[in-house]
Amino acid sequence: MEAGFALELLDSLRSSLPEDAFQQLLQRQAEGKAQQYRLQLGDAPLQDRLHQLARLRRDEGYVTVCSLDDDGHSWNLQEAHCSVQRIAEEFPTICDQNFYSSAGPFPTAWWNECIGDSKADTPADFGLRRSRPHEH
Repeated sequence: MEAGFALELLDSLRSSLPEDAFQQLLQRQAEGKAQQYRLQLGDAPLQDRLHQLARLRRDEGYVTVCSLDDDGHSWNLQEAHCSVQRIAEEFPTICDQNFYSSAGPFPTAWWNECIGDSKADTPADFGLRRSRPHEH
């Protein structure tokens, strides 16, 4: 979808709906995307699910890399290019929804903070820390 069309559509929705309804619509979309990822990732071991999520994100236009952290136990998903940056500049909550749709397939106890700025040239990192050492 062209960014110009998406921006116009979001702007129309925002002006037509009460703010809380607009935010709920964005939240539902993120939850739906997270559910879609969960179904596609299945019950494979954590490492396999993370690499598959990185592949899915690349297919969607993100430049996503999955790597094992230096600690040898944690995983990082790094996105060096935001395919929705132009939209997110106008609708900052899109970044939050995008993060939650990516992190959603994994237990919230594993989420680490998103590091980076969608408006900067630096990549954003999404880290996962296992809540239990042997959980997959």
